[in-house]
Amino acid sequence: MWNSRKGNTALHIASLAGQSLIVTILVENGANVNVQSLNGFTPLYMAAQENHEDVVRFLLSHGANQALSTEGR
Repeated sequence: MWNSRKGNTALHIASLAGQSLIVTILVENGANVNVQSLNGFTPLYMAAQENHEDVVRFLLSHGANQALSTEGR
């Protein structure tokens, strides 16, 4: 799985950009919806931060945990 220097995965980037189709493809192919970057951000947090409601709903329906801390790891 690809990670940036900040620990962001492809799912983080797609969620941040609101790319619903890419998010769907990644999750359906095993991407971890609760993965955290080095600063503790999850794909759900990143999608919510940018008001990508469709991505937020999709991630929640696929097990994204709203309670994960966003404190740096």
